[in-house]
Amino acid sequence: MKNSFVFSLAVILAALPLLAKNEPITPPGEGTKDSPYLISKMEHLVWMQETVENSYRKYYKLTCDLDASETKSWNNGKGFIPIGMETPSNKRFREKGKSYPPFLGHFDGGGHSISNLYIRRPEEDYAAFFGKVGADWMPPPTNDDDDEKGKFTREKAQSLKDQENVYVIKDLALLNVEFTIGLYGAGLAGKMTDCHVS
Repeated sequence: MKNSFVFSLAVILAALPLLAKNEPITPPGEGTKDSPYLISKMEHLVWMQETVENSYRKYYKLTCDLDASETKSWNNGKGFIPIGMETPSNKRFREKGKSYPPFLGHFDGGGHSISNLYIRRPEEDYAAFFGKVGADWMPPPTNDDDDEKGKFTREKAQSLKDQENVYVIKDLALLNVEFTIGLYGAGLAGKMTDCHVS
């Protein structure tokens, strides 16, 4: 009986990392140019991913190197959910026949790196650190309540197309990443539209 209990406990403990999913933590900062969101831990990146639909013209700054080794055990072994990829929190966009929200802000890596990032999504497209960056993502607004709240539309995107640095990703290094993805994936972003990368 005792051996059976010990074995069962060992199996449960061994399975816990496969079930792990880090919880989001709101970073300090206001998301403005003068007071960007300060990203200093993996939980801040989870928060970015879960709030990506609100990223339009917001500013984010990585303040240190991050080791993302823990992502190998996240989301039942699927790893990190790309920033700008369908999740339960933004699934309602799919239900309305729209694409999921992309990242629409400014991300300053501050010369820092994110290493050992793990993504295993062989059935999913646009899997990368950022799934999608840029504005070509949803049809013009209807009278739907969500659309009336100022969500970013394709028409708004076209009006910004000629403005410099609408969406920016700069001074960020991704090191030793391990990705298994479907179509249109890469280390930094699966798809970019009108994005300035430096």
